[in-house]
Amino acid sequence: MNIRSIRPGSSGRLWRPLVLVGLLGLFVQGADSQAAVADVCWETEFVPELQSCDNSIGRFDPDPPDGISYTPTCFKDDVLTATPVDSEELHATRCISKSTQFAYTHNPCTRRTYQEALDFCQSFTGLDDPDHYTFGIDDWNLPDSPLEAGRACGSGCNYDYEAVWVLFTAVSVAPTATPTNAPTATPELTNVNFSVGEVEAFNSEVFFYDVFLEHGTDCTAAALTWDGALSVEVVYVDESVDSPAGTGDVGATICADCAENQAYDVCNVEDLNKIVVSATLPAGNTRTYTYTLHIPMPRLTDVPFSPGEAAPAPFAANVYEYVVTLPTGTTDTTVSLAKEPGILRTDAVYVGMVTGVNRTICEGCAYDQDLEVTEIVGGDRVVVTTTYTVLGVVVQVDTYIYTLLLVPPHLTDVAFPSHAPPAALAPAPFAANLYEYNVTLPTGTLSTPVTLAKLPGILRTNATYVGVATAVNRSVCEDCPYDEEIDVTDLASGDRIVVVSTYSEAGVVVERNTYVYTLFIPFPRLTDVAFPAPPAAVAPAPFNAFTYLFNVTLPVGTTSVPVTLSKDPGVLRTDVTYVGVASGANRTVCEDCPY
Repeated sequence: MNIRSIRPGSSGRLWRPLVLVGLLGLFVQGADSQAAVADVCWETEFVPELQSCDNSIGRFDPDPPDGISYTPTCFKDDVLTATPVDSEELHATRCISKSTQFAYTHNPCTRRTYQEALDFCQSFTGLDDPDHYTFGIDDWNLPDSPLEAGRACGSGCNYDYEAVWVLFTAVSVAPTATPTNAPTATPELTNVNFSVGEVEAFNSEVFFYDVFLEHGTDCTAAALTWDGALSVEVVYVDESVDSPAGTGDVGATICADCAENQAYDVCNVEDLNKIVVSATLPAGNTRTYTYTLHIPMPRLTDVPFSPGEAAPAPFAANVYEYVVTLPTGTTDTTVSLAKEPGILRTDAVYVGMVTGVNRTICEGCAYDQDLEVTEIVGGDRVVVTTTYTVLGVVVQVDTYIYTLLLVPPHLTDVAFPSHAPPAALAPAPFAANLYEYNVTLPTGTLSTPVTLAKLPGILRTNATYVGVATAVNRSVCEDCPYDEEIDVTDLASGDRIVVVSTYSEAGVVVERNTYVYTLFIPFPRLTDVAFPAPPAAVAPAPFNAFTYLFNVTLPVGTTSVPVTLSKDPGVLRTDVTYVGVASGANRTVCEDCPY
C-alpha cells in the first residue's frame, strides 16, 4: 500500500548537511573515485493534466521517456542534492540506461555498498522477459547527473524517500575572500522506542524496521526523541482496509504534533500493520520511518472432552488426529477450546459417520467454555477447524479430527438362582465374551427365574426358549427388563435358553451378542418301593433305582400287602402289574400310580 498520503503537508524535502562555498561551487560528473548519494526525488507524481510540478524549489517535469512501466515522480535538478559519503555505507540502488534513459530498481529491495551498487548496474542486462521494458538493454550504470537520477524517481522500493548511489558529486573548493560558513547540523529523529516489542536499534538513515510482538499483544506505546526543531507525527496504518481511490492509506493518527519522550498508545494492533513516523523540518522537509508489526500466529493449546479421554495426550498443535474414549452408555459430552492469546477463529462440526448427517456445534466458537455435544454415536467425529487471518487474508487453516470411541453397553450377567431351585452354571462367572454355558438344574425342575444385568446405556435384550426335543420355540421376553426375575417355565432337559443383546446407534446395529444356555435337568426316578416291615422283608435293601430285581419275603398265609411308591421331584409315570407266575394270569395293580 502507498504510505505517501500519511506524510503531513504537500511539500518537504530531506536536507543533508552541505558545505556552502562562498564564491564558487563546482561539481564533478562521473567521479566514481568519490562515492556519493543524491536525494533528488520529490514524493509527488507529475500530473499530466497540469503538465507541471510545484516548481517553488526547483522541481520540474522530468519528461519521462516512452515505454517505461513505472510512473515517474517530480525531482530536483540540483547538483547540491549529492553528498559524498563513505563507500562502505549501505544505500539504495537505482540504475539508468544511457541509451534509452529508462531507469530500473531491483526488487527485492536491497541496499548495497557503493561498489556493490556500481557492479550491479554495470552487469545488469535487463530482465529475461520480452514484455518488460528492460529486455535486451545492456548499457546500465549509476546515474551520472541529477537529470538521470530524476528519471529513476518512482521506479520502485519507496526509494523516493531516501538518497540513492550516483556518479556525480558536489565538491567544495578552498574559500576566497568570504569565509566558508560552518556546516549546520540538520535536526533529526534520534530514537523511536516501543514499550512492547523487539526492534533493531534506531538509525536515522534506516527507514524500514520490523517490530516483533508477542502472542496476544493488543497495545504498545511509542515514545520518540529528536534533536533540533522537528514536527513529528505518528500514524497507525491498517493494511486490511482499502483506501478510497486517490487518497492513499487509511491511517489512524496516534499523535499529530507529538511531544518528545511521551508514550503514545497504539492499540488494536494486528500482524503486518504498520506504525509510520514522519519527522518534518520547519521548511517542510520530511523523513518517514515505517515500522511493520509482526505478531506470531496463535494456535489451540487444548481441546478437552468431559466426559472423555483423548489420545494421544496431551494435546499438541501439530498433531491433528485423536481418538476420544467415552464411558459406556455416554450420549452427551462437552468439549472446550483453549488457545494462545491472539485472534483465532475456531469452528466445530459433528460429523455423523454412521448416519451421514453433519451438524454444527459452533461457529466462531467461544474459548474456555463448555460446548455441548449431544446424540453421540460411536465412530462419529468432532472436527475442529482453526483459521488464522491477517489483513483479511487467510494465512493458515488447521483441522483437528476427534473420532469418538464409545464402548457399547453389554450384559454383565445372566443369573440363575442359587436356591429354590438351585442352579449350577458352567463356566462361571458370566463373561461378556463367552457365549455358551451349561445350566444344571435340580432333578425335576420345571421352571426357573433368570435375571439380566448390563452396563449403563441403551441395550435391547430378547430371550427365547428353544425346544430341542419338541422343535418348538417360544419367546421368553422381548426387550427384556434388567435387574428383575424373568420366569422361564415348562423346562425340559436338553432344551436351551437363548439370550440376544443388541446395541444400536442411530438405527444402525453396532454390536449384537448371542448367549446360549443349555439346560441339564436329571429326570426323576423312583426312590423307594416300600413294603411294610415287618412283616415284609425286601432284599436287597435299601431300594436302589439302579437295582432292578428284589425279593420280598412275607409271612405264611399272607394274601395281600400294601406297596408305597416314592420318587424324585418331576413328572414320572409309574404302572404296577401283578404277574401270576403259577396261574399264568396277570392283573393291573395301578396305572399312573400315586406316590
